[in-house]
Amino acid sequence: MLIIGLSSMTTIFGQKRVDTNDSIAYNGTDNSYTINAKGQIIIPFSYNANKNRLLSASLHNSKGEWLAGGTVTVKKGKGNSDIALGYSKKAISPGENYEIRYHIRKLGEKYTWRDAIHKGIEKGINVKK
Repeated sequence: MLIIGLSSMTTIFGQKRVDTNDSIAYNGTDNSYTINAKGQIIIPFSYNANKNRLLSASLHNSKGEWLAGGTVTVKKGKGNSDIALGYSKKAISPGENYEIRYHIRKLGEKYTWRDAIHKGIEKGINVKK
């Protein structure tokens, strides 16, 4: 698992960001997920949020192409939350070597993955029907 965090006052790509100590962590146990009846994969996470936040996750193939994504809003505090990754137009085939990219960010439409407070990548994800 690769976790990328931001320290107290960090400059990244010329932008200053302040660490809020918010975090997100992948909670999967065997990295194997079954596609449910709604065509989704449910991925477990834990988080620590100093304010209400948005958790976001996406599934990518071995080439790094985005295949599916989902978000969930969480309340201030520590907890666990599942994110349902819904499929895009490209069908996801059962197999190995997918990766999950995830992050925590501020709420609001103006914020994107580029505004992540804390993020990570989990590789070696298996998908089965």
